[in-house]
Amino acid sequence: MTSPYENYVEELEKLAAEQGWALTKHFRKNNWCSFTQPNRKNVAFGIWFPSENKLYLYIKRVHADAGSFPIKATNYSPQWNQDEYMIEPSVTQLKAFLPLLELAYSRC
Repeated sequence: MTSPYENYVEELEKLAAEQGWALTKHFRKNNWCSFTQPNRKNVAFGIWFPSENKLYLYIKRVHADAGSFPIKATNYSPQWNQDEYMIEPSVTQLKAFLPLLELAYSRC
């Protein structure tokens, strides 16, 4: 049985592939997955699983534009320049974030 974290990493990978984005998936530890340019210089977005009950989609370099997005960020990390959105397993659909994901991809 796969975990919600693994399911959302797979969903994000499929969504990126459907868009034709040239991104590479990288795992850090067992709770962090990022999608980067093939040269690994810039992260576009990823999934973060900091604790048993929390799961986040993080999207880089979109904060200035995210204010008008209908789904509000749970947190903004200025250190990492990323908006973080809490994911509710079996409820949250990553496709709903496509406009911000497209923006992040174009800026990485």
